Amino acid sequence: PITLIIMIVSSRAGALTTRYGARAMLNVGFVSIAIGMVILARLAVDGTYLIDVLPPLLMFAAGSGLIYAPLFITGTTGIADSDQGLASGLLNSAQELGAALGVTLLGAIAAAATVDLEDPPASELVTGYRGAAGDPGDDALLAGMAACRALVRAKVAAMRKPQRVGERFEV
Repeated sequence: PITLIIMIVSSRAGALTTRYGARAMLNVGFVSIAIGMVILARLAVDGTYLIDVLPPLLMFAAGSGLIYAPLFITGTTGIADSDQGLASGLLNSAQELGAALGVTLLGAIAAAATVDLEDPPASELVTGYRGAAGDPGDDALLAGMAACRALVRAKVAAMRKPQRVGERFEV
């Protein structure tokens, strides 16, 4: 269901970005990701998938779907036409590398909680996953704030630069 939610939300994210601006979509997306991760960090040992795991994963997926379009739009805005493919490719590579690195680090954090146990009980496994989910929730909020700060700087720089008639820069 996660991939499906990302596909559905990201297909609408471009139109939402046009309507509300990249900053608003990044704020909503990163906050949604952070909330999902924080809820996952509170996972109970006796929790169920449908009640305790699926809802925060869906929030995470919706947030992820919301941030893809504005990130690519802002990442390629102002780039010369001849360099658009290069910029888009670099963004895509960074996204893929970041996801792989993130999963690796989260797995390492979760495993560190049970490394000394031969047959860890469920409570230890959940503790490890709580630790792994809590830190990225904080990171998502920080990433959102950093992205919005960069967008504000880009907008200020764009306002200082003379523009041609009819050219528009929305952040």
